Amino acid sequence: MEAAGTIHAVRPGATVLICGAAGLSGRSLAELCLRLGATVVLSDRSADADLGPELTAALDAQAPDDSPYFNRLVDARPREDASLLDDFEFAMVLTAPGVPLSGELFQAARERGLPIRGENDFGCEAIFKAMEQQMLPAPLIVALTGTDGKSTTAALIAHLVNEATGLEAIACGNFGLPISRLVLDSFPEDGPSSLPPVLVIECSSFQLELVESLHPDVAMILNLADDHLDRYAGRAEYLAAKLNIIACQNERDILLAPRAIYTEAGLPIDEVARVLPEDAPVTPAAAAAAQSQSNEAALQVRIGRPRTIAVPTVAEVASEEQLLNAGKPFAALEDYPQPGL
Repeated sequence: MEAAGTIHAVRPGATVLICGAAGLSGRSLAELCLRLGATVVLSDRSADADLGPELTAALDAQAPDDSPYFNRLVDARPREDASLLDDFEFAMVLTAPGVPLSGELFQAARERGLPIRGENDFGCEAIFKAMEQQMLPAPLIVALTGTDGKSTTAALIAHLVNEATGLEAIACGNFGLPISRLVLDSFPEDGPSSLPPVLVIECSSFQLELVESLHPDVAMILNLADDHLDRYAGRAEYLAAKLNIIACQNERDILLAPRAIYTEAGLPIDEVARVLPEDAPVTPAAAAAAQSQSNEAALQVRIGRPRTIAVPTVAEVASEEQLLNAGKPFAALEDYPQPGL
């Protein structure tokens, strides 16, 4: 990856603020910005957390030979106050997903017109830019979110791609491998890219609050239940965050979600997916869905939104016994060997 500043608002010599810098996402984000040539200021309420070898070496460096990031890293922990913005000429504020965007520092940044980016989204932009610089095709991205089952689904999709297609896929994002860390690992400064061609990105609602670059070829919203209402004003705000998963999609992309999600969000449905053989028994709910399919499929796909496909839930399709009799189209995750993810 070139150190040249092709990533939005991060140029060699620019100064960026990393909020939530003590966690895995924040540390990875700080290292990525340092590699891009920026000066990095670390902010986190935890002043004693281990920052890892790279950042610790940069902070302890007494000379350029001690660290490639000599004199470009400032540890401002435990400060999280808005006055940090007065102490440095920041080009951008970047944040780990666990930091609420309602804080006074972010309010002050917005008032000053400073860009605010999330780690997940910033890492995606870094991937796209790096692939462009190396004249390589962008990876196929499957991004998924939901209240429950995200990690299980991400692991299963990555495993099925690896086993069934001959392509390499990796689960990342909220799954435990921050996108920024994936960039650092996949684009060494002295070698070719090793980025897998398929990325399965698990996204929490926190990671979806700031989206400018995340562009999934296939997006999935698994389900929605009242959650994180200590962070959101209500269910509608929580759903709005989840829906940002399609913010950068267009008519060539796909969104998969249960019918209830489309109804609650006010989104039209282009197709209704079938998950059972044609002769499988269906419930009245599934029959009603099929009856309305022709009307929904007639909706015109607008530029700037994905093709939307409603995925029937188990309850809509058939009973558990009927599913098993129809050839077991669903299986538990433990039925599949895990690829060490």
